[in-house]
Amino acid sequence: MNYPMYSSAHYEGAVIARYRVFGRTADGPEVQVTADDLGLNFRKFQDLTIAALRDRDVRRAAAFAEIYRVRMGTRLVAMRLERDGYVLTRDGLQPAPPVRLSAVLLQAQ
Repeated sequence: MNYPMYSSAHYEGAVIARYRVFGRTADGPEVQVTADDLGLNFRKFQDLTIAALRDRDVRRAAAFAEIYRVRMGTRLVAMRLERDGYVLTRDGLQPAPPVRLSAVLLQAQ
């Protein structure tokens, strides 16, 4: 099959990554922020939101926090990016431990 997803093999120990975004609300609790919460599709969430947090770009992260506030009615004061997913083993997929990749403190809005 000539399709990029099938162009290379995956070997034992390879991590199939999943990125998750969390926000700390002004009242303190932490919430997961999803593509749907921001009105984005999967690809835009990966390419824009995940990239902004990975780069620790406060300005872009604050823009996504503002979208979240408008859509969800909750103000975020910080956001963080976490990677988890699955590890390919001889016995199948095993959960990968979460790894905190970055955190961004947002300016007062």
